[in-house]
Amino acid sequence: MLNTHLLSIVTFLPLVAVLVLALLPGRQEKVLKQFSIGFALIHFLVSLILVFRFDSSVYKIQFEEVMPWFSTHFASVNYHIGLDGINLWIVLLTTFLGPIIFLSVYSSITKKVKSFLINMFLLEVGIL
Repeated sequence: MLNTHLLSIVTFLPLVAVLVLALLPGRQEKVLKQFSIGFALIHFLVSLILVFRFDSSVYKIQFEEVMPWFSTHFASVNYHIGLDGINLWIVLLTTFLGPIIFLSVYSSITKKVKSFLINMFLLEVGIL
């Protein structure tokens, strides 16, 4: 499963952090921030698997996934995701910047910490 859905896992893994942050109490700001930094580091490490498994000698889309979503009489909609050589580094850069961003705002974000952290993880999913 990890080989066939690795790109989807990397793309949607921050949603797990969103769910955990939503369940944690908002008064424990230090715990929220530390969890976010740790999760962002884990997310970066998981994205490194893409780099090590990427075959640069092949000129095609890799880690490709195509799944039918729904269809009507007029059209069909599929979930289609893949990665080429340029986008590999964009994905890696995005996941690399996650822990740096959370570390850089550690002491400056003092109000609505939980909302900020949740929105940062949602933004990361949107970027990926």
